[in-house]
Amino acid sequence: ALTKKQYARKIKALVKRRRILAENKAELQEQADMEKYRVDIFHKVPPKPASVQNNEVNGLLPFDEGQYHCQEYNDLLKSVIPIRNQFAASTSEEERKALAGEEITHWHDYMLQREKALPDHFKMNSTTVSLLEDVFIRESERRNKTLRSDRVIDFHYKFAQNRRFDVPLDPRNLIQMVHPFHGYMLSIDNKFFTFDEMVKMYRQQLVSSYERSLGQTFLAEELSCLSFWDVIDHERKGYTNFPDFVRVLKMFKFNLNPWTLAAIKQEFEW
Repeated sequence: ALTKKQYARKIKALVKRRRILAENKAELQEQADMEKYRVDIFHKVPPKPASVQNNEVNGLLPFDEGQYHCQEYNDLLKSVIPIRNQFAASTSEEERKALAGEEITHWHDYMLQREKALPDHFKMNSTTVSLLEDVFIRESERRNKTLRSDRVIDFHYKFAQNRRFDVPLDPRNLIQMVHPFHGYMLSIDNKFFTFDEMVKMYRQQLVSSYERSLGQTFLAEELSCLSFWDVIDHERKGYTNFPDFVRVLKMFKFNLNPWTLAAIKQEFEW
């Protein structure tokens, strides 16, 4: 027969063992859930040296001599570098607005061209889109079939509980989208996503992921940033009013106090 002390020790050991088993089970379940988000990125190469990428993104290489990683990027920078120089020299607000609109149009043209050139393994298949839409409809607001920004992560979690998230995004792009702490889609003030907007975000981030797989990490970040900018700048004007610019900064995790023009200028005074 066990003494009272021995019995208590045995119960304590049993409780501890069950707790460890429960923790292990929870960890395995979490790993299984995350595995559903894992999609292999084919033919990924190491990032190009920063000096090489810097010369490209700033248009410092000769144009039309095959020195950019693709002809479309050569054409993009050949168009936007003069616009940037003209913007910097201009003192007219209206002219600057027009120039901003010109540049962002060139960027969207590039995004569209590169999307058309995506290899098959960097495209969303129709089955995945249909399955995502089924879950989106269940998780969205019943009245207008939209999803509040802070519930985007719940939508992805619900999907991954039962299905593999078969969208070939680079892990960094996925983190920028829906990570609980780092995800930009989750922190957009007063934003309700439609499903079409969600698919547009995937498509643009896939182009960014593809460029990243080619070693173009600087360009990948620019394209990723453009996809988030589009959430606010629906009309693709290339500029916003002050309240919407504050929304952009909050989305990108800036934390200013107070949110004034002077505070913003000081933040970017480098």
